[in-house]
Amino acid sequence: MRPCSLHSVDWPAARLLCVPDPIATRLFDKGSMSHPDDLPIDSQLLRYSIDLVWAIDPDFDDGTDVDLVNEPDYDIGFDFSYSLGKVKLADTSTFERWLQSALRALVAPKLTVDGVLGTQSRLALQKFQLHVKKWLPKHAALDPDGIPGSKTIVALELATGTEAPKVSQPVVVFHPPTSERIVLTTFQDKNETRYVARLDDNEIRFSMWSKTRKTANGTEFDDPYNVSKYEGAKVDLLNDNDLLSLGFSQSGARIFRANALKESAGRFGALNTYDNQIVSWGVAQFAGHAGTLARLLAELKEHPDTAPIFARIFVQHGLDVDFGPYPYDDLAKGIETQRSSGWHIVVNDGKISHRGDRGWKFLRTQPEQLAAFFLAGNYPEIQRGQAKFWRETFLDKALRTKITEAGHRFSDYITSEYGIGLGARLFNWMPAWLPIWFRDFAKELSTRHGGRDFLNPDTWNDNPAYEEEFFTLMKDRRRKEKAGGWDTYGEDLLRYRGSYIALSS
Repeated sequence: MRPCSLHSVDWPAARLLCVPDPIATRLFDKGSMSHPDDLPIDSQLLRYSIDLVWAIDPDFDDGTDVDLVNEPDYDIGFDFSYSLGKVKLADTSTFERWLQSALRALVAPKLTVDGVLGTQSRLALQKFQLHVKKWLPKHAALDPDGIPGSKTIVALELATGTEAPKVSQPVVVFHPPTSERIVLTTFQDKNETRYVARLDDNEIRFSMWSKTRKTANGTEFDDPYNVSKYEGAKVDLLNDNDLLSLGFSQSGARIFRANALKESAGRFGALNTYDNQIVSWGVAQFAGHAGTLARLLAELKEHPDTAPIFARIFVQHGLDVDFGPYPYDDLAKGIETQRSSGWHIVVNDGKISHRGDRGWKFLRTQPEQLAAFFLAGNYPEIQRGQAKFWRETFLDKALRTKITEAGHRFSDYITSEYGIGLGARLFNWMPAWLPIWFRDFAKELSTRHGGRDFLNPDTWNDNPAYEEEFFTLMKDRRRKEKAGGWDTYGEDLLRYRGSYIALSS
């Protein structure tokens, strides 16, 4: 991994938190970047005005994949502490542990202090950078990029009343992929090329089909690289106990299965290369263009349970993820632009690396690398990683979504499994719409029921039929917005109020 300059000391192991560091100008075109802590506030606002949409909409069609969030309720448990003075830190034995301890004390009480700076550490650092004035009112604004530049470190020192240790040179543990590769063969079936891919005891089969598309100027062309169906999926590897061990409640597990059935027929390797997300993959069809899929892959790459299989199936076959600038297609304008930072796919062809949307487009044309995605879905570790990511990214956040300025959340109003499931499906599709739709439905119900206040959670307890009306309103609205409704979704989910059980039992 390319080295970063951090706190004036090179730190080669900063592969996830500190990529790319503009201080290391030798790695980039001079003038193309500024110091992460030196952006004026107007430039910051311009740069992040679109990226901040991710706060409420991980799959928003503009493609942003920045993990930054506006509200503490939408993240991993951040809670602000505004007191200054010396703060007692859990561990200051190394720079990495000091940094995590400081972030844990200030913004992320659930952050693990283990000296491994990964996704959650970067999220916490972004949170601190965005809200630095809550601790240091006179401090200059910091660029919330998740990179611990020198000014960010000084701000953390001031906010905690502690001094950062010198950056260590940690031992980088690298697990090289095995020499075993995917075996890919082809055969002809009724004038169609069929691909057969094998790895271990897994065998999958797929083919590509053609679709007529249009260029930005309206010229039609034939696109032969569309993939949707495949054979050989293993769909029964995760049982209820597995899901409970991943933090699901029994109700949450049922909702996950209902969502999986609707999105991918329960296939964790399901791949879609035919819509405007360029590539979508997995049990919940995590979106490529929107950035969600790259974030999932980053989690799989980082987590110790999935890192070895990620290296073996993805990295060994030229597939990786990185955090930094990347090419991005502006679908509205029909042009390619550049994202300033974010998780993105990296597809290597042996000569060059294709990043971001260029990477997704190149991947569509590569049968062996497509096979890697199909096959990966058959491994229990990958299935567990996808399930955990879906719970944390969609179900948990849907439950905590704020509906009113008073702080009432979606789960304060809707308490049935089926209703929570519908909310999770909407959040999975368009998270920003969940509070908007709910407030619209509250107005409609108020009109129907003599002006009653349906933004008051107590109103919903007066009549169970109100929640049934919510079901209908939700499905009707979805049908108007997009073809393919939710009428057949979650038929086994419990519909009575109070049936959603939040805690595992």
